Amino acid sequence: MTHTQHRHRHDTQNQPSHATTSNARLKAVGGPFDCGLSAICGLEPVRYQYLKDNPLGLPCDIDRVGVVAQDLLDVLPDAVVGGEDGYLRVNHDAILFTLVNAVRQLKAQNDALTARLDEIQITIQ
Repeated sequence: MTHTQHRHRHDTQNQPSHATTSNARLKAVGGPFDCGLSAICGLEPVRYQYLKDNPLGLPCDIDRVGVVAQDLLDVLPDAVVGGEDGYLRVNHDAILFTLVNAVRQLKAQNDALTARLDEIQITIQ
């Protein structure tokens, strides 16, 4: 399948991203992304609707779940992007990969606890 056959779009304004270009030949990797569990624990998900007659014309009759970008700035600034219109936007990719790191951290903690439990069980026997 060629590049033009792939359906993709760049998320510009409240459109869900389904696929993004991710090819090593196109990237200059700047280092690891290490945000994880502590950032996830600091998130404050909320239920909301966009305000009626908002200046961006966003539909106000849909119940949504998400975060408030201003609150996210203190917890996970990599997940906040400023728009040319002066409004903040959330980069959900940053949240996704923070979750990946959080799962890895929890697995490491679980592995350590399991190993410790195994040691204790051997000592008891």
